[in-house]
Amino acid sequence: MSNLEVSPPPRIAAPSPAGRKRFRSTARAASAALLALVSVVSCLSLGVANEFAVYGLNLDMPRRTGDAVTWQLLVDVPNAADPVSSQRIVLKPGARAYGVFEKARWTDRAPELLQALLIEGFEDSGRVIGVGRMSSSVGGDIALIGELRAFEAEYPDEGQPFARITFSAKLVHYSSSRVLTARVFEQRVPSEGRDLPSVVAAFEQGVNAMVPEVVDWALSAGDANWQAAYPERR
Repeated sequence: MSNLEVSPPPRIAAPSPAGRKRFRSTARAASAALLALVSVVSCLSLGVANEFAVYGLNLDMPRRTGDAVTWQLLVDVPNAADPVSSQRIVLKPGARAYGVFEKARWTDRAPELLQALLIEGFEDSGRVIGVGRMSSSVGGDIALIGELRAFEAEYPDEGQPFARITFSAKLVHYSSSRVLTARVFEQRVPSEGRDLPSVVAAFEQGVNAMVPEVVDWALSAGDANWQAAYPERR
């Protein structure tokens, strides 16, 4: 058998002082870039680099006149198309395409915001005890459903901007899904200025005018249909 010659492993030359300096400089630069990337990601995660002004709407609902109803009401989230269905504050410059106010949003999506205000209005009316969301555990006899057709600030080519809220509402017998009655509600409230806080104030005036109308209509029309269907439950 022939002998095999094994070559010794090649020697790796030690880097020169200049090479070591370049390596340390490159390593420091890579570390700095990585730390900068982590900082940017952290800021975005915490909302530091993308802050939004958040606006809510307050309801001042006086107690309503009339007898309390004996049936229970469920309020559904209204359907809405983009961009009304989003959490952004929508604007419409004249007859042109929709837009949104930069770095501003509502506390919730516009349909959920209106749903919460309607439930608050029914509760504060003093005329109905059993009221809740469709997704809640509250049992319902009649449901309020509908479509939020408009929830936007409109800027006409001439004149002051205004807040427009349009809600197409239906009262439905919950167990049979039969529509009892329907009505379209709309508020157009002029804004005192063109700035966002003035427009938000106009929205608040609009919901404070619309919610009592919806509450009075729903309780009166719903009770009339309920009493006609179940006279023994008066």
